[in-house]
Order: sequence, then C-alpha cells, then structure tokens
Amino acid sequence: MTDAMPEEDRAFWNGLATRAATDKAAFSALYNHFFPIVYKYVMRRMPSGDVDEVTGRVFLRVYEHIGDYDREKAAFSTWLFRIVSNEIARIFGASSSREIPAEYEESLSPAAPAEESPEQRFLRQEENRRLHAALQTLSARDQRIVAMTYWLDMSSEEIGAALGEKPNTIRVALKRARETLKKRLEEE
Repeated sequence: MTDAMPEEDRAFWNGLATRAATDKAAFSALYNHFFPIVYKYVMRRMPSGDVDEVTGRVFLRVYEHIGDYDREKAAFSTWLFRIVSNEIARIFGASSSREIPAEYEESLSPAAPAEESPEQRFLRQEENRRLHAALQTLSARDQRIVAMTYWLDMSSEEIGAALGEKPNTIRVALKRARETLKKRLEEE
C-alpha cells in the first residue's frame, strides 16, 4: 500500500475537482469517493464524538473553496488533506500530541481479511494491539505521516504538500518512524 495513487487516477480526480466548482455532479462524485477516506483518517485522529463534526466541517470547507483549487499547484488529494490537517489543528492545535483513539484498535489493519478463523482473528487482534501500542510512542506528526502513508496511500510528495513540509523531510520522518515501530515491536 505504499505506492501513490496511479497518475491516471490522480489526473481524473484533479479534473473532477476542477469541474466541481460549477458542476454539482462532479462535487458529488468527489464527496462520495473521498468521504470514507477522510472519515477513516479523522476517526484515527480524533475522539469518536468529534469525527462526524470534523469530517462535516472538512467537506463544508471543500464545498466553499473548491473554486480555489488549482490543479497546477497540487493534486486534489493533497489539497483535501491540507484542509483535513487544518481542521484537526484548529481543534487541538498544531503541536497537539493527540493519539490514535484506543477504541479503534481493531480497525488498525488496513487490509484485515473478511473471513477468518477465531484463531486468526485473535492473532490479528493481538498484532493490532501491539501495533497500536507502538504507534502511541510516536509523535502526533509521525503518527499522521504513518497513517497518511499506509492507510491513505499518499506519497511523500502528497503528504509533504498536505503538511507543509518538504517530501524529503517526510521520507526521513517515515524512515525514523518505521525504525521506531520496528524497535518497539521487537521489544515486546
């Protein structure tokens, strides 16, 4: 899941976003595609009571400012996740040390199998518990970078643009986060 969105998909969504300023059907298509992605991301960053409100505010801002989107400056997904990051920062502050809520521990695996035996489920839950505990040792920024990389399938360029950092800085932070996670998981 570490590969970025294929270029033809990115071009499609960027074009749709450009049309969405004047085409309600285009906006609806963007909303229908990106809402579950944004919702899952916000769910991992916020207490459960705030998820609907924050996700709603994100899409309200997108609707109000879709005319400002410039496909020459950034991919739509990058522009969108800049808005998501800003909404979360508005609530908790840019230096927030918010953690991934424990209540979402079971949903940490981005590719959990649909059907599994009780033993497989127990092992997956234990693995998720260990991963959750290891993720908690990372800074809020590094948690965000890991989530955007593995759960949102964003490239370092897209994450950098969304967080206002250089792609190389994101790659270095991701490498360090992976090393920290590996070390924590080996310690258990």
